[in-house]
Amino acid sequence: MSNIHTGFETIGNATLIIHDAGQPLLATDVWLDEHPCYFGSWSLPFKVPDEQRQNIKKCPYIFISHFHPDHLNLASLRNFKHAVLLIAQHWGSRVEKELRGAGFRVIALPSKKWHSIGNNTRIMLFNNSLHDSAILVELTDPLRRKTLVANLNDSGGIGFETSLRKIARQYSNSFYLGLHGYGDADMINLFDITGSRLNPVRTAGRQIGREIQSYLNRFHLKVAIPFSSFHQYQRRDSIWANQYTTPIDSYYVGFQPSMYQSILPPFIKVYLKGETYQYESINPQPNQVSVPIPETVFGDDWSTQLTPAQLAMAYDYFSSIQPLRKLFHEIQLCVGNFTHTVFRGSGRSSIRFHAPSASLMRAIRTNIFDDLLIANFMRVYLDNCNSLYKPNFNYLVTKYADNGGIRTHAELKAMFSHYESQQPPLDWSISQMRKLKRLFI
Repeated sequence: MSNIHTGFETIGNATLIIHDAGQPLLATDVWLDEHPCYFGSWSLPFKVPDEQRQNIKKCPYIFISHFHPDHLNLASLRNFKHAVLLIAQHWGSRVEKELRGAGFRVIALPSKKWHSIGNNTRIMLFNNSLHDSAILVELTDPLRRKTLVANLNDSGGIGFETSLRKIARQYSNSFYLGLHGYGDADMINLFDITGSRLNPVRTAGRQIGREIQSYLNRFHLKVAIPFSSFHQYQRRDSIWANQYTTPIDSYYVGFQPSMYQSILPPFIKVYLKGETYQYESINPQPNQVSVPIPETVFGDDWSTQLTPAQLAMAYDYFSSIQPLRKLFHEIQLCVGNFTHTVFRGSGRSSIRFHAPSASLMRAIRTNIFDDLLIANFMRVYLDNCNSLYKPNFNYLVTKYADNGGIRTHAELKAMFSHYESQQPPLDWSISQMRKLKRLFI
């Protein structure tokens, strides 16, 4: 087996390569191993082989799921400027505007509609209020049998669970690709106000395979492939977090194979014919980090202090987000051993961010604060809260303000109404959005 007539490949972190009639047609979330992300904190643990690179180059379309740089990696994308980028329509259109500004051709597609992109391939995109998206790919093989590939990447199906279930039931052959793991793909460098580390993630006893199988059951899908879960930490100040990344063997723990459900390895070629499939491993080479890379290589120096102009910018950044005011008492920045209060509100909870100035100010200046959280070299101290989700700093700042451009109660209310109108009346995400609306507005 070598040339794929109808099928797909998985490689890298969240790269899916669709083949139609013997030709590569569509790639997703391209991130190459020579391009670290999150301020140099993350790199790929395996190299992307030449064969898959060439297949991506042949793809006329590339789908981008969301703004995180392990999915939208601008340095990697610049190698494929021939391709048309496909994205979901979102409130504020940030991804579309910034990609067009970088010189790419972009098509923003509406949610929940089938679009033909090849002789035997249709796609459907889903968006959600967290400014994430997913893609369904329907492949028709030479025997005219249809297969569904559900690439949910990091979305978890939030916002379209009911619709996906109804669609998936129609296919006897279906594949599920989505983020699972111990949970380090988020801010886990957390401390209480006394400086004691808060347990970042639970690894002991976790059965990731069982969790994956629960998603197969939830969405009525048949075959799982580990996906959107592959990274390693390489910066000297973040390499500690490698102990919380998810080993590949963990993806099978607790999974109970049956004649209806199975789990395959990551990094494979899948050949489709009729209602059957075959696969073979790609076996990518490890991308080893032999020595932690000093943060200075990426422009950071923990001793550098903030200038008055930078402090003013930080103050404006946080104070402009109106819904923060009733949830938080103070937000502080500790930079270069000096602590500055940049926000005061009427809430009970307080947060102190201890970060190097260069990355901190780039995150504030370019509205990518989530990248700073996920990088896990910044230390976060919490007072009267035990996570960034209760109260929900994360959603308000990174999802709504940064990605959606939403800073007022009126804008937030309009955004919720926009996404509510796209959901079925009984969808789980409707009740969740209404809870968030009551909390924030």
